[in-house]
This record gives sequence, C-alpha cells and structure tokens, in this order.
Amino acid sequence: MSYSQSFIKWNKAIGIGAGYTKLHKDFSNQYEGVSAPSDLIHFDLTLYGCYIGIDAMAKDTGYDVYGYSEKLSTFALKFGPSFRLGKPSNKWRYTITPYAGVTFYSLSDGSNNDIGARDEYGTKESKFIGGCKLAAIYDWYYFSAHLSNRECGISVGIEFEL
Repeated sequence: MSYSQSFIKWNKAIGIGAGYTKLHKDFSNQYEGVSAPSDLIHFDLTLYGCYIGIDAMAKDTGYDVYGYSEKLSTFALKFGPSFRLGKPSNKWRYTITPYAGVTFYSLSDGSNNDIGARDEYGTKESKFIGGCKLAAIYDWYYFSAHLSNRECGISVGIEFEL
C-alpha cells in the first residue's frame, strides 16, 4: 500500500482554535483549603501536523498580601502529532491527535514576589497528561473533543489544509 492510499496520513494543515477544558481529576492537595481551578480556557494550535494545546485559569484565594490578591493558577501544556483519517471526500475531513503533557497549579500574587505571603510562590503540584483529540473539519471550520487521563473538553476553530 502506498502512502497516498493509506488510511492515516500526516495532517498537513495550519489551524487555531479555542474552547473549554474540565479537569475531571482534581489535584491531590489544596492550598489553605482552596482548590485549584478545574474549569479552564482552552487554546490549541496545529502547525503542519504538530499539535500544541494550552489550558489555563486563575482564581483568588481570598487572601490579601500587602494589597495584592493571592491567586491559584492552573495550567496544562499538551504536545503531539496530528493525523488525517480516511480519504478526502467532499469538504469533510477528520483528524486524530494523540498527545502527552503536564498539568500543574501554582501560587502567586500581583507583586511577583512572595514577601508577606503565607507560603513560597511557584508550582505546588504537577501531573502527567496522556490523551487524544478528535476533530471533524468541514471546509475551514472544525469542532473537536479531547479526552485524557486528567481532563476533557471541546473546542472550535479554523484549519486550512496545505
């Protein structure tokens, strides 16, 4: 079977999208009784078959450090290859993107130093992510769903095949 006839091909496309991610497994630790954010804003980028996903959200802990609000921030960074499934038909395309990465939460405030803080600033906990993103693309527009061992979500965006 030649490469041009195979069912799975490299996703030669450029795309960008935004959406929502929910952490379905919370971090093991809380900070001073406050959980890290688990409802995250999602952004993704596909560049010639290379996928990058970023999720982020911050929330106040309710504690003030010399006039600055103390914040907990959750981030997720995901990377992986993107593959096109099936043979071209009309304007519909489908992609599958396995990914791996890390999710973590950190503590900070607006002053960018931890003078007067209850605890040292920086990353408090991190976890491995392994999952997959599936997308249906019509013409230039796509809808996708992603699911991993720690999070799930959806996104919409545009993707141009090269």
